[in-house]
Amino acid sequence: MAGRECQASLKWGKQTLVVAEKAAEIDLDLFDVELGTLGPVAAFQVRNSATECCMTYQIYSLNAPVRLLRTVKGGYFTGADTDLDGRVEVWAEDTAAIDGLDGLATSAVEYPPMYALRFEKGRLLNASAEFQSYFNDIIAKTEKKENSDDLRAFKQSDGRLGPSSENPNQLARLRAAKIQVLEIVWAHLSSGHEKKAWEILRAMWPDADFDRMQAALTKAHDSGVLSQVDGESAAQIAAKHAQVFDDLQPNSVTAMQIDEHLDAKPVKVFGEDEARQPPQPIDIWRPVRSVPEETPFSTDDEMLDLLIDSAGKVRSVQWADKKKPKDTELMNSALEWKFIPGLQHGHSVACHLRFGVHPKR
Repeated sequence: MAGRECQASLKWGKQTLVVAEKAAEIDLDLFDVELGTLGPVAAFQVRNSATECCMTYQIYSLNAPVRLLRTVKGGYFTGADTDLDGRVEVWAEDTAAIDGLDGLATSAVEYPPMYALRFEKGRLLNASAEFQSYFNDIIAKTEKKENSDDLRAFKQSDGRLGPSSENPNQLARLRAAKIQVLEIVWAHLSSGHEKKAWEILRAMWPDADFDRMQAALTKAHDSGVLSQVDGESAAQIAAKHAQVFDDLQPNSVTAMQIDEHLDAKPVKVFGEDEARQPPQPIDIWRPVRSVPEETPFSTDDEMLDLLIDSAGKVRSVQWADKKKPKDTELMNSALEWKFIPGLQHGHSVACHLRFGVHPKR
């Protein structure tokens, strides 16, 4: 297994396009998803070498002839219809920009810089400012972990926290405080609030080291994922009312309307003559059952009610049979499943789907 190699290719008719070969890791993130005006696409994450810190995101048009449309490097990526408004964003974790910054390991950072990218009229734009609530949530979670004594001690340090005679436990606490300050600053920078970011850095960072760190963060911010986009998205567009198609019951497809709070309301029933295709699984898995070996397996499928967005990502999971005990491990793993999204007249749409999982699988 240490010497394994991965490969991927796209085939149509008698033609084949190699996506990657002899790679250390390949992940199919999107398939048959409408990405702005690009039409249906497939998106792969590829890590060519096990020593690379990050992935390369490759987006391919599925309109013949299949071709590479865009490549973004230096992070971890996932596509999602974040607001269930029919628009798919690519969320990019800007890992390469901070890899080794001030000696920090990316594995020690819980909330690295993150950007929401969207294709508009063929251009890849930074739409992060439209998702302020996401960054506010990161800031709130980070502030909740803060220790005021550690923050004061870090403020009095040299900022670099290199090898020293400090007590190892104290040094670990100072490094944790340093990372928390950086996470808050990054969240403000990522959401477009540069002035606020520098105000917080000034207030929480050691005074003598402020200029050095501000310059380092500016360089990382400008040279990472954002250096590969075509500009900033225009002012926020009013949220559209998305249709989420209900495929839970046989022989019926109900369109659901989603408001800004993501509450579903039935608005229309589509007949059997409507051209539609339910979501198709790409990556389905479940954890090993954490029950005694002598526990007998049920012979009935475990039914889950899934909300799958127009990027094919599972947004919510409900246990279909309210009377049976829930398998929480299965439900948690289902949140990481990937699908080809539901299609309505050839367009990818969000969909409710009742999905059966056999207990022995």
